Parts: sequence; C-alpha cells; structure tokens
Amino acid sequence: MSDNGISFKSYLERDQVISYLEDLCQSLKSGKLYIKRGDKGVELSPADSIEMELEVAEKKGKQKLAIELSWQPPVVTGTSDAGLVISHQAPEPEPVEPSEPQPGE
Repeated sequence: MSDNGISFKSYLERDQVISYLEDLCQSLKSGKLYIKRGDKGVELSPADSIEMELEVAEKKGKQKLAIELSWQPPVVTGTSDAGLVISHQAPEPEPVEPSEPQPGE
C-alpha cells in the first residue's frame, strides 16, 4: 500500500469482524470514513455512486469473501450561476430608458 494508505490483515474473532463491518456501514451512511492504525490515518469521502466488487470462493477447504469498494472523489463545483440562462423561450427585451437630451439637440 502507498504512503497515504493503510493495510490490515489479521485473524480476528467473528464478533470483532462484525463490529468492524458495522462501523464501516455506519461510516458509509454518514458519508465520511476515517480509518486509523497506529500513527497513520486516512479520511475518505464516499461518493453517492460506489463501484462494488464481490468475490466469493471455496478452494482446498478454505472459504473466502472479498469485498472491494471504490469511487471517484466528488467534484466540487462553483455555486455561482455565472449568469448562464438556458431556456426554451427568448427573454423579454429589457426596457430602454429615455436618454437625457444632449445640449444642442
């Protein structure tokens, strides 16, 4: 795993695994995941659309379930409409104010 990631592999009691998975689900629901191990921590912001890959296998008496979740970070856009208008109808013309008579007119 790269410097900005955390890797974890261990044998745990089933209740411990369930607890981690429940924490993971709660974090996904909240939209923020913070995972820490030792002095390293990674904060993730899951997008609304998540790719899920599930692999299940049984081989030589060993069973395996692997789950991989991935997403693109949300794109932050400006909140200003930048004056853009899209419509099926042309806008009404703005009223033209009469101009002041110029000297000599």
